[in-house]
Amino acid sequence: MKYNDIIKFMSDLEVGYLATINKNVARPSVRPLSFQFYKGDIFFSTNNDTSKINELASCPAVEILFRQEDKQVRLVGHVEQVMDESIQGNFLKEYPFLSQIFEGENRKKFTLFRVIPEMVKMMLNDELKYVETQWDDLE
Repeated sequence: MKYNDIIKFMSDLEVGYLATINKNVARPSVRPLSFQFYKGDIFFSTNNDTSKINELASCPAVEILFRQEDKQVRLVGHVEQVMDESIQGNFLKEYPFLSQIFEGENRKKFTLFRVIPEMVKMMLNDELKYVETQWDDLE
């Protein structure tokens, strides 16, 4: 699977599953999220009062699963919080449904993260075997 095919597969799905590490209890935490693909990068947003904010602050390592029928794409990497107001503003303009969620007083709760993939694991058929490659090695 090539880079563009992976991006299309992920962007066609409404939900991916983000796994983080909760260092306080030494266990993973997984939740469904909507991911956005903007100018070649992968993003997600959240309220600044969720548990994942603290988890990502203490350990930015993540794994994200995108699954449909017998196909799976798993990204392994880390995240960085996007603090640049202009990027946040452009992002909210590009995704009006987020602007509606984070309008008015809720705007200060808007927190944006960029996903930095390091490895991709793909299971593309019923062989039940992952093919792994470094993200930067994708064509």
